[in-house]
Amino acid sequence: MRWFCVLIVTLLCVSAIPPVSASGDGVHWNGYNLDRDSIPNRVLIDTDGNNYSLQTVNADVTVVAFIFTTCVDVCPVITNNLLSAQSQLEDVDYEFISITVDPATDSPEVLKAYMEDYGATWPHLTGELEDLELVWDDFEVSVITEEIESHGHDHDGDSVNSTVYDVLPSGWDQLTASAYQNNWTINASESQWGHYITGINGDESPSDYSWWWELHSWNESSSSWEGSSLGIDSVDFGHLALAPNSTDDSMIPMPDMENDSFAVMFSDGTNDSSTLSQVNAWHMTLAALDSFEAPSSQWGHYMSSIDNVSAPDDYSWWWQLHYWNMTSDSWEESSLGMDTLYDQSHIAWAPNSTMDSMIPSPHQEEHDSHDDHGSHDDHGSDDGMQESGGETVTVVMPEENHTSSETTTSTSHSTQTFILDADWNPMVVFLGYDWDVDDFVEDVERAAHSADSPGDDDSGLPGFTFVTVSASLGLAIIAARREE
Repeated sequence: MRWFCVLIVTLLCVSAIPPVSASGDGVHWNGYNLDRDSIPNRVLIDTDGNNYSLQTVNADVTVVAFIFTTCVDVCPVITNNLLSAQSQLEDVDYEFISITVDPATDSPEVLKAYMEDYGATWPHLTGELEDLELVWDDFEVSVITEEIESHGHDHDGDSVNSTVYDVLPSGWDQLTASAYQNNWTINASESQWGHYITGINGDESPSDYSWWWELHSWNESSSSWEGSSLGIDSVDFGHLALAPNSTDDSMIPMPDMENDSFAVMFSDGTNDSSTLSQVNAWHMTLAALDSFEAPSSQWGHYMSSIDNVSAPDDYSWWWQLHYWNMTSDSWEESSLGMDTLYDQSHIAWAPNSTMDSMIPSPHQEEHDSHDDHGSHDDHGSDDGMQESGGETVTVVMPEENHTSSETTTSTSHSTQTFILDADWNPMVVFLGYDWDVDDFVEDVERAAHSADSPGDDDSGLPGFTFVTVSASLGLAIIAARREE
């Protein structure tokens, strides 16, 4: 629901903005060109607890972003985007500044830890609420803070209701992952014997059984494809193919021998292949859990339900992804989504209220195995997910029988990153977070190079229109809750 709101409102906002943004002197901007008065020189507080004047650094161009440390999805992307942009900027006199929209949480110490976690070196500023509100108004950034009633989950002592599942990938898991990667449409029926493939991308097997989809596996000894004696739920992850049973096996394209691959040979003789070179947390979840729902969006998959336990619509809690840090030998919350968290040996899903230290170690001797994928005795190469090497997925269930009412605070803000000139006039804004870093770098360089040759600009985004956009974006929020 949260991502859907972000998407809809962002589309509405973008539809209200002129599609071409160029300044009066003919300069084309990748972001949206602004026509604004200069931002006043406010004083905030830096991560050392000292007063910091916004215009301390007299740079040719200044970038100002608005973030908060408990934001779990949008803000980390913006910070990473700025890190990437910083690595590309050369021979440019610039300054980055990040300003919090949640001063109640983001103390100087918290912001300093945030900077260290991300390796960011530019100033991260907080301050008194009344001082920050002036800055937010200067930039016309919409910030909404409200208190809501939610239900916390109390844990009994040091124990949690958890289960550890082995990552045992099957051919069906591989087909599911390959179909998502290649945008294949799979039609299949399911019975007590597993999945039965009836169609791929509209290529349906006929009802008269003149041909049917046959599963093939790669025989490394003979370097050839052969029909599989196992169903797709029982065969191991590896080099697999689906083709009409009437197909000459030699016509199926050879697999990528360096990575797990899945080939499809269509009835008209055409073919397509999917290669999985890296294993992410979604792949691991597929290979471990039988019952979960992780809808996909343009930002990837998000966990909504495990074993029929769904995160509530009011976000009083949500499923949070963790990974096992091999160096510290402890669990850590993932700042990445399940599609972008790669090459982990152990991951965990738990309600966001669960302390990392409460999640059991994945190295415990006894745990429940996820054996519904069939036999896994004979694996192929060591690439990809062909062999479980002890990988696990831990699931911590919410303590439904022990809940307490608590007051939480929801912080939301319009997601905007500004580029300002040497006089602190906002020149360009990038809306949302899914912007191209290369485009952003180009605009920063343009702004810096235009410092010596300013031109009249009468085609910027009008203040009134932008206020409307900002107010709308304020609805497209990423909510972070903290206990009062």
